[in-house]
Amino acid sequence: MARTWGYWTVGKLDILRAYLDAFTTATKLRARDRIYLDLFAGGLDNRERMTDEPIESSAQIAAESLPGCSIGFLTFEEMWSGLIVCRGAAPASG
Repeated sequence: MARTWGYWTVGKLDILRAYLDAFTTATKLRARDRIYLDLFAGGLDNRERMTDEPIESSAQIAAESLPGCSIGFLTFEEMWSGLIVCRGAAPASG
């Protein structure tokens, strides 16, 4: 069952998306490996409370920002944590 979130969550996820874009751009020539660890990633089935539109989780946003990376999810008492590991040459940013 989808969890519902308010407008503030959508705003925080927009900030995360912008940060990850800036982070991958800044590190693409400097870092061989990248690790993204989100200890409070939440579930993958999320909806905006007022519109019932789907919302991507922070782990899904990170996976899109870091193409070609290994992705794993851990659970602890129904709390999801996202782990994304990038090894080798950093992907080129378009």
